[in-house]
Amino acid sequence: MTNIAYIRVSKADPDRNPQIKALEKYDIQKWFEEEKSVNEKSHPVLDEMIHSVNEGDTVYVHDFSRIAKTAKNNYQKS
Repeated sequence: MTNIAYIRVSKADPDRNPQIKALEKYDIQKWFEEEKSVNEKSHPVLDEMIHSVNEGDTVYVHDFSRIAKTAKNNYQKS
């Protein structure tokens, strides 16, 4: 069982620190970080994270807006 974090920052505001600080309390073992606009169709790091999650793992995001639109896109790809 692994604690996994996904961090996405925009190209306009690439400061990862607020998300990292908020998630550190969860003893994250594996971090996935991406610098992309949420409107971009390709999110290879998010795809990689989704495919690496195993049963029993927990995925943490600082705010659902970090994956909201891309989660819909990924769900539609599945």
